[in-house]
Amino acid sequence: MAEAKTDSVAEDTVITGAMSATDVDLGDDAELSFSTDSTVEGLTFNDDGSYTFDASSYDSLGKGEKLVLEIP
Repeated sequence: MAEAKTDSVAEDTVITGAMSATDVDLGDDAELSFSTDSTVEGLTFNDDGSYTFDASSYDSLGKGEKLVLEIP
């Protein structure tokens, strides 16, 4: 099961991170693969759970305007 993750990013900033998950049915040497069916502008999501998010994709937001993205 993947754990929920929350990040904040400022305008024209790139953040990187990694998802974590556990599966009690798998052995210690097992590898997990991550994916999403969603397409989110600025988000690159890798099989190993690492990701990069480029906030410059949202330069159309006005001064002080915020946007919350939820990725299922």
